Amino acid sequence: KKIHYRVHTKFHKDNQDLSSKWSGLLAGPMNFLCNNQNLLPHSYDWYSFPSEETELLDDPAKLNIKEFIKLPMEIKDSFNAFPAGIQNAVQCTRKFFNDENSDKDITKLIVLSHSSGGRSAVKYLEKLKDVYNPLTGKTTIEADLVFTIDPVREAHEAIGEALSQIAANPIKKVYNFLPIVPDVKVHPVNIWSRHQKESLYKTSNTIRHVNFYQRADELGLKTNPQFGIHGSPIHGADLNRDLTGELGKDGHGAINYHDDLLEQFEIELSNLYQ
Repeated sequence: KKIHYRVHTKFHKDNQDLSSKWSGLLAGPMNFLCNNQNLLPHSYDWYSFPSEETELLDDPAKLNIKEFIKLPMEIKDSFNAFPAGIQNAVQCTRKFFNDENSDKDITKLIVLSHSSGGRSAVKYLEKLKDVYNPLTGKTTIEADLVFTIDPVREAHEAIGEALSQIAANPIKKVYNFLPIVPDVKVHPVNIWSRHQKESLYKTSNTIRHVNFYQRADELGLKTNPQFGIHGSPIHGADLNRDLTGELGKDGHGAINYHDDLLEQFEIELSNLYQ
């Protein structure tokens, strides 16, 4: 019980300089899975990979000149759609399906992601279309379940969207001091929710795709500069659920452990073994 709390405490004890940031997937679905008696009779191998951009982008305040110099190469890898994190995920998946313990009747591939990992999941699944599945003899590996939580596009693009709004707001405020210019509305700064069928979509090698998202968040990464992060629907998903009315200004993180999401997560996993 309380696996997230125990692991977090252990890490901090052994690593005094560890960041206080936490994983929403670990605090939500992983913690839920490890404490759910209905799901524990099944065996799960859990592999985690970072999204395609430098992880420093999860805290813009930490960016410095040295990191900015490295950033263009990471963005280039992102545009090429096969960055290191996804390469590692593909290799791990190939090894998993070739393992002697894998069985075509019981082995399932579940893809779970949060935030910019939603876009990474799509890229990863597209790469699996060209990976041979020894269990089925097919020239592609299919995902039995894709479960995305508050997906957004690539992190560097999302950050750019927010920073451009931050840069524009002072100009808008200046305009409002000029009597000859009509009032210009200053909108809150957010990574906005939108349909993005070219980047956030159900891939053809996905059997079932479930997506939860929200448009209530105001705190985002809880760093300076501050901006909200709103997730988006998945084009073609079997289920798109908007939890905006049930979450507060910390929605981007809190959605991971919302009761409705975890209940659906349990339903989806249970259905895989019926």
